[in-house]
Amino acid sequence: MDRLGKLCVFFIFILQVSCIDEIRINVPEQERKIAVDGWVSNDPNMTYVKVYYPAAFQSGSFNRYTDRPEIRRMYVETETAGRNIEFEFSLALDSLVGSYLPVGDFELDENERYRLNFILQDRTHYQSTWQDVAPAPEIKDYHYQGEEKLVFINPVFGEAFGQKQIFLNVNVDLIRKSEDSYGYYMKTSGMEEVHTQFDPEAPPIECRCTCYLFFTYLDAKINIEPYPTNIALGESGRFNVVALPMNRLGRFFVEIDIYALNPFQTTFLALIEEQQVNTGNIFDAMPSNLAGNIVNLSDETDKVLGTFSTAHHKYDYRMVNRTNYYAANRDLAYRVEALPISNYCVSYYTEGTMEVPKPFQQIIYDY
Repeated sequence: MDRLGKLCVFFIFILQVSCIDEIRINVPEQERKIAVDGWVSNDPNMTYVKVYYPAAFQSGSFNRYTDRPEIRRMYVETETAGRNIEFEFSLALDSLVGSYLPVGDFELDENERYRLNFILQDRTHYQSTWQDVAPAPEIKDYHYQGEEKLVFINPVFGEAFGQKQIFLNVNVDLIRKSEDSYGYYMKTSGMEEVHTQFDPEAPPIECRCTCYLFFTYLDAKINIEPYPTNIALGESGRFNVVALPMNRLGRFFVEIDIYALNPFQTTFLALIEEQQVNTGNIFDAMPSNLAGNIVNLSDETDKVLGTFSTAHHKYDYRMVNRTNYYAANRDLAYRVEALPISNYCVSYYTEGTMEVPKPFQQIIYDY
C-alpha cells in the first residue's frame, strides 16, 4: 500500500473511533402556567411580586425568571374605611429576577387586608384572595439547648459517612397575640469568629490568629413553624431560630428575621417544607404544581401556581458565646475541632476577613 493509501486508512479509522451518535429524546411540551411569588411586608426586602413562567431546572446553567408574561398593570389593593386603596407596582429593570416593586412608599397596616391584581397585555385579569396580616412577632426571651444530630462528612477521598455532632439550638419564646392559627417564617444570617494557633516552626512574625466568616443563610431549609394550638392567648410558645454547630467555639453573631404569617400562608409553606424533608434523602421530590390563592377572573380553570400573602416582620440579633455553653454543659459528646496551625488566620480560612465587624468590637455576651 502506498503512502497515500495508508493516510486514507488512518483518517478513516480516526473518524470511526471519534464518532458520537446523537440521541434525541422527544419530551412532550406541557402547557405553560403562570407562577407568582408575591409578598407585602413592613420589611422592604420582603415587599415584591414576581410573575413568570416556570421552566425545567437545567443543571450547570444559570437559571433565572427570564420568561415572563407581558403585564399591562399590577397593583395591590387594600380596604380602608369602606373603600379600596390601590398601590401601584412596577417592574424593577435592574432586578435579575424580574421583581415588581411598589411605586412610592408602602406601609403595611396590621388592621388591613390586602389583595394582588395584575392584568396581562391581552387584558386577562388575575387576582388573589384577600390576605389578612398576622400580629407582629413579640419576643419574650431566648433559650439555648444542646442537641445531638447526625451529619454527613464528605472526606477528600472516599465516600461520605455519618457522624453524630452536638448543635446548639437557639430558641425564641414568642407571645401569642391572636386566636388564629398563624405561624412564623424564620430567616437567619450571621458572622462567626474563628481562630488559628501560633506555628512555632514558622518565621518569627506577628500572629494574627482571629478572623471572621460571613454567612448569608444559616438554615438551608425553609424554617416554618406554626403556632402551637395548646398555647393560650398572652402566653409564650417556643420556636427554633437556628442550630449552631459546636465543632468550633468562637462567638457567633446571629441576625434574625422573623415573619409572622397568616393561617393560609402558614399552611401553604408548611406543606412545601414537609414535602422537601419528607424522608430526608436525595429521592425526595420537590413540590410540584401547587396551586395557590390566585385565579384568572375570566377562566377559573386556568391554574396559577404560587401565592400572594403578607408577612409582618421583626428583626433581632444575638451574640452567642458557645464557649460558655460548652463550659457549663461538659456532659455532652462534643467533637470540637483542633485549632488549625497558621500565624495568619485568613491563609487557612480563605473566605474570612481580618477586619473586626462592629458587633465584635463591643463586649456583648448573650449569657
